[in-house]
Amino acid sequence: MSDEPRVERARNSSEPFLSQLSTGQYRIAIGVLGFLLFLGLVRLRFCYTPSVPDKPRKPKVVVTRSDSIKTLREGKADPKVYLGQTRTDAQNAGVKQPTADDMTAVFKYTATRPNAQLSPTGRNSIESAGLRIEVTRRTHRRRSVLVLAIENPSKDRYMAYRVHTRPTRGGAAIRGEMKFCARRQAALIGHNAVAIRPNQTIARTECIYKRGMGLEILEIETMVIPPVSYFYVSKLLPTSIGVEARETAKHSLPEGAGKDFCKLISSSSIVRQIERKQITWRQLIDYFARHNCSVYRQFPEEYKPFKRNDARSLPVMP
Repeated sequence: MSDEPRVERARNSSEPFLSQLSTGQYRIAIGVLGFLLFLGLVRLRFCYTPSVPDKPRKPKVVVTRSDSIKTLREGKADPKVYLGQTRTDAQNAGVKQPTADDMTAVFKYTATRPNAQLSPTGRNSIESAGLRIEVTRRTHRRRSVLVLAIENPSKDRYMAYRVHTRPTRGGAAIRGEMKFCARRQAALIGHNAVAIRPNQTIARTECIYKRGMGLEILEIETMVIPPVSYFYVSKLLPTSIGVEARETAKHSLPEGAGKDFCKLISSSSIVRQIERKQITWRQLIDYFARHNCSVYRQFPEEYKPFKRNDARSLPVMP
């Protein structure tokens, strides 16, 4: 048998499939392919739901310490936030809620230098700067001590006060006063050493008592303040506003002022100026009577007491 027909069939088998079909078979194949394509398009249109990729996660916002400080500062500097804080503080303390005018008014300030010699056995009282001052001798916790009574006779005025004294004996200053008077420690009387309520009398232990002792009243400062301000300034540590430690020992918080004293932020410059009397008691009290020291902990170095109502907007930030 000749190999030529085999070769011819092998050559033909290598041609495309459709070219090997008859005309009828070709038409049938085209029809089948067209029908399959039509079914595929219908399925894509009505039966197939393309998958949607997952929603990307919200990027995590990193809040830095500087961002937090900036946000906090902006909130504290907002006048509406400030006034809302004072009203909340007044409500918590159980006193009249202040208005914006109350907090931006001039606070009446009085300073006197009586230089009065008082003793339990002689002249023992004076009235000055809106206060009544009396020197007595008491036995407290088995110690005989020299006591200063400070009375606010007003029926409606809350006051911040400072009464600067010097223990004397025979009319002369006592040498080594601090060491000598430190022996009164066991007989200290708890009291508010910064502010006084209407119709209130405060007693503070000045020194131990020996025959012939008395007190020289050197200086008295008072400032009439709103009721809520009484609680603000009471939270100050007296030594942080330049008042002598002997005169303010056993300073106690009044009910309604909270449980903690304020920890002020004081730059070395401010501390030095307080020590040198370049920043005065009046400046510090005027500021902290308008600002809750738990929130506004830093005294602005350039701050001056209000000399007219609405002299500036509150709060005043350093």
